[in-house]
Amino acid sequence: HYSVMSFIFNSQDFSVKNFKIIVKRSGFPPAKSKGNKYQDIVFPGGLEFIKNNPRKVILYTGVSDANVGVVKIGNPFI
Repeated sequence: HYSVMSFIFNSQDFSVKNFKIIVKRSGFPPAKSKGNKYQDIVFPGGLEFIKNNPRKVILYTGVSDANVGVVKIGNPFI
């Protein structure tokens, strides 16, 4: 099972804070996959910050290793 997460990494002490799972496979409609073991997988592809609304972002993903997903979510870094 793969989900998309965000966090803030401190390179000085290698600590992580604000760890969040921001989207799971269940956040997208059903779709075909390359096989049963790939059904519950989401890969992050890109994050687009919305200029007029800094509280929202558009997340681009790979879904089930065979599809593209796009979802608008709250900015995970706020």
